[in-house]
Amino acid sequence: MDQKTIAAYDRAAKNFSDEWRDQPPPQDMYDLFLSLLGPGRTVDIGCGSGRDAAWLTQQGHQVLGVDASVQMIAEAKRRFPETEFLVGVLPQLEVLGLELFDNVVCETVIMHLPIESMGPAVRRLLSLIRPAGVLYLSWRVSAESSRDTHGRLYQAFDDQIIMLELVQCESLYDAKLISESSGREVRRIAVRKKFI
Repeated sequence: MDQKTIAAYDRAAKNFSDEWRDQPPPQDMYDLFLSLLGPGRTVDIGCGSGRDAAWLTQQGHQVLGVDASVQMIAEAKRRFPETEFLVGVLPQLEVLGLELFDNVVCETVIMHLPIESMGPAVRRLLSLIRPAGVLYLSWRVSAESSRDTHGRLYQAFDDQIIMLELVQCESLYDAKLISESSGREVRRIAVRKKFI
């Protein structure tokens, strides 16, 4: 994970959390979750303020939220005490060890990584899924790599970096669209891990 991005989230964790709270709910994404994610244990990688992890908890999932920012996790624990949260950093996610989940959610995180870490990150996400489990992965689409005013990295990258890691999976969903919540263009992909 890009260290300047983590530092940006640490510095302004409350402000980012308030911003996500005050945005329109990402109902388009939630509808997708309802149609794609099966019951069971679900991990939200890059959970930020915990908003989406808490929503998944309310839908009956047993949820663990994981984020690289210590301060974002502190905000998530304070705002959503009914959901479990841990600090963990892509691509290694050492905090999760050999745990397996029925669903892995990674919403608009991958573009914060150095390009050379993206393939390993996707492989690590896949390693967390039980056979027949679902991976939901999205990222903000950027014309060129840049940092925003907070210092967060937004990579522009060839989608094939991601897609080549998913070739052994069953495609469930793939679309480029404008997020109802953020108003930004995002690519959303969901795959099912095949039995091997």
